[in-house]
Amino acid sequence: MSQIQAFNREGEIILLDNGETVPITNWLDDDGDECPKEEAVAVVAGPDASSKWYAVDLAAFEPVTVN
Repeated sequence: MSQIQAFNREGEIILLDNGETVPITNWLDDDGDECPKEEAVAVVAGPDASSKWYAVDLAAFEPVTVN
């Protein structure tokens, strides 16, 4: 089973440990309601190549800036 390695808010994708990127389909606030991506604390992404969907708590990731 693939693990989520990172997410890209601007690119609207999650990155799996096998190198696959999966589109983020829903951005969610603390109440689970859809919101702008800048305010999101969780996302839903999918489907991946195996038709799997992912629910991701964004607090599990540390921000990284790439120049």
